[in-house]
Formats: sequence, C-alpha cells, structure tokens
Amino acid sequence: MLSGWIEMSQISRAQVLHVKEMEYIQAARTIGAGNRHIIFGEILPNIMGKMITQIMISIPAAVFLEAFLSFVGLGMPPGSCSLGTLLSEGFKSVLLHPYQLIPSAVLMILLIVGSHLVANGLKKATE
Repeated sequence: MLSGWIEMSQISRAQVLHVKEMEYIQAARTIGAGNRHIIFGEILPNIMGKMITQIMISIPAAVFLEAFLSFVGLGMPPGSCSLGTLLSEGFKSVLLHPYQLIPSAVLMILLIVGSHLVANGLKKATE
C-alpha cells in the first residue's frame, strides 16, 4: 500500500500530459471551456481506459502477494480463509492427501489467468 500507488500515479500523469496536448483540448480552450470541463469532460474520459487496464493488471499481483504472505504465515490470522492459508495447509499434507492442494492451486491459477485475460481484453478494447 505504501508504494503501490506510485506506478498508478506515474501512468495517470503521463496519460494526462499526453492527452492535454491533443488538438481537441486546444479546441475546447479556444471556445472558452473552463478547466473543470476540460478535466472532467475531455481528459478524464480519455485516460479511463488506461487506468482501468492498469487496475486489472494489478489485481493478480495483489492476489499473489496476499497468497504468498498467508502461505509463509505473515498474512491473514490463523482460522481465516485465504488462498495462501489453503495452499499452506494443503502443502503440509501433500504426501498423504494431495487432493487437498489441488482446489486452492487451481483457484489461484484461474484467478490470475482470468484477470490477465480480462486486462488484455480491456487493453485491446481501449486502444
């Protein structure tokens, strides 16, 4: 949380700097549109596609980070349901009961791959 916002702010700043130099922004200024209209009516709608794509790309990283922290014992408290806790419990008994590891591993794989597919689809749709 302390450093995760930096990448998002860099991307949004770069997009705003790119979009504000476009001709339709100059045209809006020429006809007398105020700063509020230019920001909320022209710039923000044009950078939302990139921002949504970046959010969708960061979801798998957050899922993996939470699962990793719970797996090593630094995440959710014991007794709470988390992918890392489920993987850790399944990993402890993988030799006796390998079927306990499979559902949580498959669920984590599906979440990460599904989020990446949605992010790629949104990226292609907004380009």
